[in-house]
Amino acid sequence: MKYLEFGIVAGVPVSINGQSILPASLLAELNETGGKHGIGRIDMVENRLVCMKSRGVYETPGGTIMAVAVRELEALTLDRETTQRKDMVALKYAELGLGERYSEDISSFENGEIYNQADAEGFIRLYDL
Repeated sequence: MKYLEFGIVAGVPVSINGQSILPASLLAELNETGGKHGIGRIDMVENRLVCMKSRGVYETPGGTIMAVAVRELEALTLDRETTQRKDMVALKYAELGLGERYSEDISSFENGEIYNQADAEGFIRLYDL
């Protein structure tokens, strides 16, 4: 059985199959593997900043694998309140990223004042890839 295992430390993916790897290389590896299996195809209708809706089709295999894996690891390592606060802040962060990059909310989030991923550590193994 073939598998891909990547390690996560403080909420950040850092290794593949036990070998330390730079983030860009890790993402490239996950993109290649996930792309072969049709992971990460997204077809969505978005609300644009100018009050228009637009259809977007994206292919993000590596990002999808990492996001789902980190989310699953966080479900095992973070308490309910921290997870809820993280979800709330993530939505706000997405909104602010469109036009308020240097707001106080963004800097509080980035400085770890709202959410700390220190407990999100472990590994995720994906089988049959």
